[in-house]
Amino acid sequence: SLPDSPEMASRLLKQMLDRYEAGDVDTKPSVISFSIAIKAWANSDKKKNSSRALQLLHQMNGFDGVTADIGVYNSVLRAIANDVDMSDKLDCIGSLLMDITSGGLQPDLNTFNNILRCCATTRSNDTTVKRNALKVASETLLSIKNSHRVQPDPYTFNFFIKICDRHAEDKEK
Repeated sequence: SLPDSPEMASRLLKQMLDRYEAGDVDTKPSVISFSIAIKAWANSDKKKNSSRALQLLHQMNGFDGVTADIGVYNSVLRAIANDVDMSDKLDCIGSLLMDITSGGLQPDLNTFNNILRCCATTRSNDTTVKRNALKVASETLLSIKNSHRVQPDPYTFNFFIKICDRHAEDKEK
């Protein structure tokens, strides 16, 4: 919760990586090490927090046998949802969903709710972007409905209502 937490976590992770690469095998970062740094960025209100979280995710997935779990992807999706300056949220979440499924991971309710949150926080006056946000949100609700493992919660419906309010035409609302 400290203002500099994301930077501090990233610096500590970098120190671990540097020491590991210098031969200190006891400092090899794990999924948890990367996850803590990513979560710090996800909870941050700093500009470009999503790009830092995405950068750490890519670094993690390319690092010596360490791969992201669904919790890490959920944190990255949360960072994207919280980034008010990010303009390509919908493209980015589509790419992350492909990474999740191609990695053999199963989206959970947090994944779906974070996708809906990304759609709700997409800001644009462009009709195409708004339509795409509605499309992604509708597909996400259908994925939840078709899943036998996940049930929607009040957040699911709250996000969907916000999406409809922000992106649907008046007669569609």
